[in-house]
Order: sequence, then structure tokens, then C-alpha cells
Amino acid sequence: MRKPYIIDFQNIDSETGVLNIFEVQNQIDFDIKRVFILNDIKNDILRGNHAHKKTDQLLICLTGEIEIFTELPNGLKYNYILSNSRAGLFLPAEAWHFMNYKKNSIQLVCASQFYNENDYLRTKDQFEEYYKDIQ
Repeated sequence: MRKPYIIDFQNIDSETGVLNIFEVQNQIDFDIKRVFILNDIKNDILRGNHAHKKTDQLLICLTGEIEIFTELPNGLKYNYILSNSRAGLFLPAEAWHFMNYKKNSIQLVCASQFYNENDYLRTKDQFEEYYKDIQ
């Protein structure tokens, strides 16, 4: 059973700023096929409440703070807080998740698959049924 985990990026600090680096096949175990950004978060808000059949993701908080709650098909639960761009969270497809975004947070998501609505498990019942034999 794959589980979520933090990926620390290479960080190069200089007097002009910080360069945060992550590379496919070095820190990320999947090819990136889609990238999207969530921004203009006006108030604390919950998003997510789904899992995927095939799509792995790398979640990065560019600004603000994002708390991520996950649950695996075997019932194990993990919580993470992302509050800077020096690290990201690998989120496997089989992780039910929801996120609490603090006001003005910006999140970058790198996904292993192109968007496909059929890849989403939108209810907890769908999630449990789809993954019932994977423990």
C-alpha cells in the first residue's frame, strides 16, 4: 500500500531569493502530465473530498498554509501541513483526501494523468467499494 509522504526539494538560498528544485525521476516517481494552480482563496475553505483511480499528485504550497487530511483504503490516516515551497507532498491515487486552505493560500499541483472525470472517486462509498480488495 503506497502512502503519502513529504518530498524535500533541493533549495539554493542566495541574497536574491531561494530556488526550489524538484526533478522527475529524482524526487518524483511519475511523469507530470498536468499542472494546475489553486489561488484566490478568500476564506478558510475545504476542498478535495475525493480520491483517484490512477492519478498520483505532487502538492506544493506556494504561499499561505494548507492542511491535508488523507485516508488510505486500509484505514490508515495521515495529516500534513504545507506552508512553504521548499517541500511537497506526494499523494498517491489511492489516498482519499481533503484540504483546508488558509486565506490567500496558493497551491501548485503536478498530476501524473491528464484530467479525466472517470478517474475520480467522488464519494466515500465509491472510494471504499473501488479499493475494498486492496489492503
